Amino acid sequence: MALGAIARAEITGMTNFAKKYDEVSDWQFQRGVALLGIAAPVSGETVLDLGCGTGQLSYELARRVGPGGRVIAVDPDRGRLAEARSNKSPDLANITFVEAWAEDLSEIGDGTIDLIFSNYAFHWVPDKVAMIAEWRRCLRRGGRCAAESVGVPVPFLEEVVRAIGSPGRTHLKKVSYPGEAEWRAMFERHDLAVGAIEWPYLAFAFADLASFFDWLEGTTGGDFTRDRLPNDIDAGLRLRFPGDVRFAGTALRVIVRRR
Repeated sequence: MALGAIARAEITGMTNFAKKYDEVSDWQFQRGVALLGIAAPVSGETVLDLGCGTGQLSYELARRVGPGGRVIAVDPDRGRLAEARSNKSPDLANITFVEAWAEDLSEIGDGTIDLIFSNYAFHWVPDKVAMIAEWRRCLRRGGRCAAESVGVPVPFLEEVVRAIGSPGRTHLKKVSYPGEAEWRAMFERHDLAVGAIEWPYLAFAFADLASFFDWLEGTTGGDFTRDRLPNDIDAGLRLRFPGDVRFAGTALRVIVRRR
C-alpha cells in the first residue's frame, strides 16, 4: 500500500472513532456549555480552545466572540480535527484549527490569548508543568483560563478499560491526576493567580451499553475496543446494565488568571 493510502486509512480510522465520540458525548457537551458560562467569553476576544475535539464548543465560542474575535481550536487528534473542520458552518470564519499538543503551542504567539478554554481534555496531558508553562506564555496580562476535566480516577471506567488486559493497562498510564496542592504549586510557579480549584460531582449517562462503548472507544482513540473484552466480562456488563448506563466520578475545575 502506498504511503498516501496508509495515511488516508489511518485518518479514516481516527475519524471513525471521532464520529462515535461526537455522537454520544452529550453529557460532555453540556458540561462544556456550563463552563462557557463561567469562562464568559466576550465579543472581540481571542480564545484558545485547548483539546477542542470535534469542535462543538469551538463553534459556540466563535459565535460568542463574534466576527471581531478569534478562536484557535487545538487538538492532537487528527481524526477529531477532520470531523471538526467538516462540520463547521460556513458562516464561522473566525476559527482556526491547529493540530498540536498542549505541551507545545509554539504556533501561538506570546501574550496573544485572552481566554484559554478547555473542556475534558487536560487529564490526558502527561506533562502538566509544560502545559501550564504554555498557558502562562500564551495568555495576555490579565488573561484567564477556565478548564474542567476528570479530577480523580473513575472506578467504573478503570474497571472496564483494565478488563481488556495489557492494552488497557497501557492506556491508563497515559492519564494523570495531580492533587490540589500540586496544582496550586504549578500555578504559583508560573505566576498564575488561582481564582478557583473545585472538585464537582461528575455524572456520566449513556442511553445503553452500546452507546457507552461507542464513547469509550472514541474517547480513548481506539485504545479500548469492545471486541477485546473477555466474554464473561462482556456478559456481566450486559446483565449489570440492561438499560441505560449511569455512573459517577469527581471532576476538576480550575479558574486561573495571568498576573
